[in-house]
Amino acid sequence: MRTCIITPQTLQSERASLKLFHQLRHEIFIGSVERPDLTSVGKLEYDIWDTPLFDSVRFLLLDDDNRPIGVARLVPSEQLTMLEANHQEFMWKMHDKRPDLWEIQRLGIVQDLDPITMERAILFLLVEISTWCLENDITKVMLLTYSGIANKRLETMTRMGPELPLVGAPHVALVGTLDPHVIEEWAQRYRSLTNTAPRTTAA
Repeated sequence: MRTCIITPQTLQSERASLKLFHQLRHEIFIGSVERPDLTSVGKLEYDIWDTPLFDSVRFLLLDDDNRPIGVARLVPSEQLTMLEANHQEFMWKMHDKRPDLWEIQRLGIVQDLDPITMERAILFLLVEISTWCLENDITKVMLLTYSGIANKRLETMTRMGPELPLVGAPHVALVGTLDPHVIEEWAQRYRSLTNTAPRTTAA
């Protein structure tokens, strides 16, 4: 597996990957999850965080056959976050506004994968996001996610508020400091499932 990382500086040179990114978001969040609140144009899913108002960084995950299978987006907490704009009910108090804290948004994997490939994809994407963050002086992340993911893979993070239903499933907001040891544990789990290892951060 590999990721294509699209930054504000590479938007023009990565236009083909950007289109795949928005196509896959439509497939996952509108086609599979059936989110009625999301906007799409020509089977491309967009929202305000995709506009030049935000310094969003996008991750497009490709499988071993180069098929797009996963997406995620990072937004600085100093800008308007999805949690504060749309989901304040998941926070007991407003999050900090600091340059080393970013929000993970639109984290999703296609639904037609077998369980092992699904686990590989999630672990790989978590490692890639975390590695990019640490390489860019981002030490803390927050996200709103399925409670199952929180309990199974993000148990070292802290809850920001209550567990509540969203799109038919329990969700929880989490915040945590990126720990190279935890990232290496994800990478080791990935390596146990595949012969191809993702990038890792040195402890």
